[in-house]
Amino acid sequence: MAERFGADGRIAFELWNEPVFDPNDLGGPPTGRWPALKARYEELLVIIRARSANLVLLGGDRWTHDLRGIRSDPAQGGNIGYTWHTYASQDDDDPVAWARQLDDLDRDHPVLVSEWGFCRTCEGTHFQGTPESFGRPFMRKFLNGRGMSWTAWVWHPIWGPPLLEADWRTPTEFGRFVMAHLAQGSLPRPRPPV
Repeated sequence: MAERFGADGRIAFELWNEPVFDPNDLGGPPTGRWPALKARYEELLVIIRARSANLVLLGGDRWTHDLRGIRSDPAQGGNIGYTWHTYASQDDDDPVAWARQLDDLDRDHPVLVSEWGFCRTCEGTHFQGTPESFGRPFMRKFLNGRGMSWTAWVWHPIWGPPLLEADWRTPTEFGRFVMAHLAQGSLPRPRPPV
């Protein structure tokens, strides 16, 4: 990919979407697996940097939800950012728990929230929630409060939480929430100088 698209500065490379060592290992204390993941990322960064100086995004352990340990031991090199995924019902929709998983990485390095969302009617999923229980607190207070950037997941009616209904045209409740937020022109606020 870097060979083919590396000269196009509009392209960012994400090395591994949602790394996970043990699918049953969600929550709890940090796993300490960041050093092994970082070593592999740094091998791949050498390959990419031989072909492109574009932005490279790295995810943490546990489906890119657990970023603990990265801040104190980041990947080496320039033009590197990190991705973070958080959904309704994860961490009981608790901003303190979200902050613990984020580990203030966003204070020292760019972090893009590349997956987040909710679905009121998706019972039994890891993203069941509402605008009131998750969307507004996460978007308005947490992300905007920290000046973080995001993309919405997912532009597909089957994967979830979907932004579209099965007709591929009608926005879901989550899709309408995202559209309304974008229509407000809400951008991340710049952080005050340290």
